[in-house]
Amino acid sequence: MCRSGRSSPPRSSLTYIRLDLARVLHLLPVIEQVSGVNSSLAGARQRATWDVPPFAPSRPPLRRDSSKSTTTTGHPAAKLAFRPFTSASTAFASARSSMRILLTHHAPLRHLPPGWFAWHSAQALAAAGHEVRLLVGDWEHRFGESLEVERVVCGDDPNADLTFSLPRFTSEDPASNRTTFAELTDGQLARYRDCQRRRLDNLILHFDPHMIHCQHIWLLGQLALESGVPYVLSAWEAEFIDLDARFRPLAEQAAENAGRIYLADESTRRRLQVAFDLPQERLETLAGAQRLTDAVADPIAAQQVAAELAASYQQVLKERFG
Repeated sequence: MCRSGRSSPPRSSLTYIRLDLARVLHLLPVIEQVSGVNSSLAGARQRATWDVPPFAPSRPPLRRDSSKSTTTTGHPAAKLAFRPFTSASTAFASARSSMRILLTHHAPLRHLPPGWFAWHSAQALAAAGHEVRLLVGDWEHRFGESLEVERVVCGDDPNADLTFSLPRFTSEDPASNRTTFAELTDGQLARYRDCQRRRLDNLILHFDPHMIHCQHIWLLGQLALESGVPYVLSAWEAEFIDLDARFRPLAEQAAENAGRIYLADESTRRRLQVAFDLPQERLETLAGAQRLTDAVADPIAAQQVAAELAASYQQVLKERFG
């Protein structure tokens, strides 16, 4: 069972009514009016309770229409433009000067290159005047962070959310004896995904981010897609090495619908092009990203990356909302 780590108001029972996609699309305006909850959860209401095999998409695979800022699906409901978490004009206007940004990572901060990158870029974005939160996986609770960090804790911590060890990529931290994603049973994967989903929904409800930025083309990216909030991804090599059949549909959905995919180097770009057929205009190489992947970050590179990310986030919002 996933613990939220903080008390939160009870949700309307309408949140968990299991409806097919067409009925949800039809009823969303009524649900929004009756429940009065933050409209950023409109996307979350579209999905059913996770009781299907954990590697199966919880709704039909989506395909981005490159000519429009909409997303389409094979469902008879046909074209689906994700409902904005606030009104489109309000969201984009408020993001022009500063944004609420949620960064996610399945592993601890300040651990391995993606964790260091997430931490340094979060600090640089906060220093630039943006409001930043982080959602990460960890093997222990930590306190005293300079930024607000929400953790899904796995392992033998007395207050752990999940009792199995924090999963990792096979090629990631090879000296570790932690469980790999490939070794998770279907039941463990379902519990892991559901715990991450509930924590993400809770953050969206209370923080209402303009943008979600996920490390790796992986489960958290697909959950960001389901939430309906605009999202971007940072690609690292580990997910391409470990991309087995169980995770392929989730990774494909995350990649195909991301506003942007950021890369730290050209070798990762080549791996990405082999793994997924994506339009080049949605791939961006961050010039200073490699200098943010260790304990000591180059402060000039951090400022540069934060400025590039902020401009890119705003462009994604503009493409989405016009």
